[in-house]
Amino acid sequence: MLLALSLLACGAPRAADAEGAHSRASKGPVSAEPLPPLRLELIDDFNPPRPPAERTGAEPAAAWDAALGGLSGLHYVEREQRLYAVSDDARRYPPRLYTFRVELGRQSLRVLPERVLPLREAAPSGLLEAIDAEALTGDGERLFLGIEGHEDRPEQLQSRVLELRPDGMLTGELPVPEDFLPAPAGQPPRGTRPNRGIEGLALSPGGRFLWAISESSLEQDGPEADFEHGARLRVCRWDLGAGGTPLQRAAPAQYLYPADPAAPRPPAGGQCLSCSGVSELVALDEQRLLVLERSYVEPRPDERGRNVLRIFEVTVPPAAAAGPPVLLSKRLVLDLDWVVSRFDAGLQLLDNFEGMTLGPRSASGAQTLLLVSDDNFSRRQRTVFLAFELR
Repeated sequence: MLLALSLLACGAPRAADAEGAHSRASKGPVSAEPLPPLRLELIDDFNPPRPPAERTGAEPAAAWDAALGGLSGLHYVEREQRLYAVSDDARRYPPRLYTFRVELGRQSLRVLPERVLPLREAAPSGLLEAIDAEALTGDGERLFLGIEGHEDRPEQLQSRVLELRPDGMLTGELPVPEDFLPAPAGQPPRGTRPNRGIEGLALSPGGRFLWAISESSLEQDGPEADFEHGARLRVCRWDLGAGGTPLQRAAPAQYLYPADPAAPRPPAGGQCLSCSGVSELVALDEQRLLVLERSYVEPRPDERGRNVLRIFEVTVPPAAAAGPPVLLSKRLVLDLDWVVSRFDAGLQLLDNFEGMTLGPRSASGAQTLLLVSDDNFSRRQRTVFLAFELR
């Protein structure tokens, strides 16, 4: 069990250095009215039992529901007291949701699997054959799923935002802006990069605004992050109407988010295998977002690399400005390096955290934040849940 640890937010933003990058953004970040810094208290971590070593993917659902892994998106439904998660590995098992019960004490966390829910379509379209689901959000009545595109599957090249019921049935699709889509042949490159598309989704409390963010920069927004410079990631905000009424097809407002450079550079050299990008969003209200950034650096092929994970707070202007997307400012709330010494030896290098959601109330009545790592069904990685109090 981990001791509680208070974490104070930093007051200054850590803006990405995108100097020299071709971008449609305005030249400077947009400042919002300053807000008190968030304070987080670590409650505990929880590592579920490992799944069986290998499965063929041919077993019925009853056989593979224990093979928990590949979790890349989380969404907690308060009135159900239920946590939903989506797995992004459709090659090993059918695309699916999991549901969990969360048991939270003053300094303890347990996350207990309940059900596995295969994703379904009323009429087969081929979409679910190799779907890469990376983000999950909703309001209890419906869920939204963020999908990445794949270079090796031309029919699934573009990112998507799908609507579905909590039982896994797909019910619709939200049109993605043209900026996210591949350019026609003969035109300059445009759109999301392969396997670096929509990675984070968040629905604001009350269901009015749906947010999405790309994992890396769009082709037209400059280079991806590396050791030398950060990148500018595209953020979309759909206005679904008061109370989250049926999906509107109006184009979303767009912004740019400054992702940090990858860090740290290994002294003896190394590869930036998953350079700095965003893996998830959480909406605190209709203007404030929490953004989970991560990077992975591998010193040598025979060594396990190091994950760097940070959570930033962003305040978005209440109305979208006309013209090109504006560059948002951010401030650091949490660097997981601040707490990693409290974890057991198996997590000292952290892991591939991809899911984040507001969770149940803590024992003291405070709002909580839950994170989960994607183990990629690798024996060298783990599925780990973290719980923090928001103060």
